Amino acid sequence: MCPWMEDNREMKRPKQLLFLSNGYGEDAIAARVAAELKKEFEILAFPLVGKGQAYRNSGIPVVGPLLELPSGGFNAHDFTALRRDFEAGLFPLLGGQYRFLRKVQTDAVVAVGDFLAIAAAKLTKKKIFFIGANKSDFYLDRGARYLEIELSLMKKWQVKVFPRDQKTQQRLEKRGLDSEYLGNPMMDTFEGREEFENKKNKTVLLLPGSREEAYGNIRAMVPVVEGIHGKDPKILFGLALAPSLRSEELAIIFSSLGWVAAGNGFGKGELSIALSRDFGQSLFSADLVIGMAGTANEQAVGLGKPVISWPGEGPQYSKRFALLQKQLLGEALNLLPYDPEGIAKKAIEILNEGEYIESLREIGRERLGLPGAAVRIARRIEELFSSL
Repeated sequence: MCPWMEDNREMKRPKQLLFLSNGYGEDAIAARVAAELKKEFEILAFPLVGKGQAYRNSGIPVVGPLLELPSGGFNAHDFTALRRDFEAGLFPLLGGQYRFLRKVQTDAVVAVGDFLAIAAAKLTKKKIFFIGANKSDFYLDRGARYLEIELSLMKKWQVKVFPRDQKTQQRLEKRGLDSEYLGNPMMDTFEGREEFENKKNKTVLLLPGSREEAYGNIRAMVPVVEGIHGKDPKILFGLALAPSLRSEELAIIFSSLGWVAAGNGFGKGELSIALSRDFGQSLFSADLVIGMAGTANEQAVGLGKPVISWPGEGPQYSKRFALLQKQLLGEALNLLPYDPEGIAKKAIEILNEGEYIESLREIGRERLGLPGAAVRIARRIEELFSSL
């Protein structure tokens, strides 16, 4: 082959974008934005936590050293979880990730998550686009907002920032960062539609989370469901199952609580809970959510749904996490002590508070934004990246 032909082929090589994310929810957000850019650029994905199933589901190649950790990435405030992660190979994983990022060949990086994702992306020495999925100025806790040192480094490193809400954008803009608020792509990672026609009964949806602790959360939720049913037998119940949750384990839990398999779920007398793996439609159909989840609780609020919760055993939905989520979601999240009878009473009250439920739509728009952010952010990245 002639040298000039090789040069011409090299010139036509599509630009490459490396998506780097540090969490399962962040993977889903990154995969959604990346899917909008697959036709324009060569896309690769490097999840810092887990094996990147969300990317694989979107047909995006996953690269780099990967490992499922016992904590699911939630080890910062839990020494036991951190110890288990180290025993499972956390230290070699971190070393492998460091070496990979120093050597990887890419034209730019899209970091999704918090400042850890930016710091990891910086190792590539390439242009960084950052989708801030976690930190927000709605938090009162200083550690859940961007620290001054983080803002200074983002500005110094010339990071292009897409914050998760307008309130955070105002602070970034005031500090002179290159930032734009285009919405929160978290609201684009699921699909469904509101059901207004032929809906005779109100529905309560259970969101137990997606990690191992979800089984314990379900066990705690069942007495609450029984309490609500005792107060209003017409209310329907659903349980949204993450792909990671095992049906066999659920059967054991419900059986131990006196429930039996019934239809597409479990039942006890005239009470039943329908299981669904269609998270989006389940969420759209719900009138009230009982949730012990991270991203899913936020998405529920984004749709204007009231959420009831209580601190779990962790490592994710711990007391600290629940209190932080309350700061973020405000009046939309009803954080209560675990008392099945008291929670059931509160659920009935909420389902009959029309004005309160109507006010949640504004809270959802303010704190989670409107749908379509993934497309808007992707198009802006395309515009900026093409001009590099």
